[in-house]
Amino acid sequence: WEVEEIIAPQKYRNTKHFKVKWKGFGLQEVTWEPEKNLKNAPEKIKEFYQKNPKAYGSPTHHSFRRITQQRGGNVKDLAS
Repeated sequence: WEVEEIIAPQKYRNTKHFKVKWKGFGLQEVTWEPEKNLKNAPEKIKEFYQKNPKAYGSPTHHSFRRITQQRGGNVKDLAS
């Protein structure tokens, strides 16, 4: 199975999931997949966030910034 496109992210049971359009399948076949199932598609995830920088889970999304800052991280480093 090959990812054609990431359509949307969401938080489900405290885990990031992505709505995935699969190559060779129609829109009726999209599925929600946990991030751990998409280890072979980092470029597709990166492309999604470049097009949708304010989407959930993006380094520029307010929840990501707040959690990172609470843990003492540098948001600028993670966003690049």
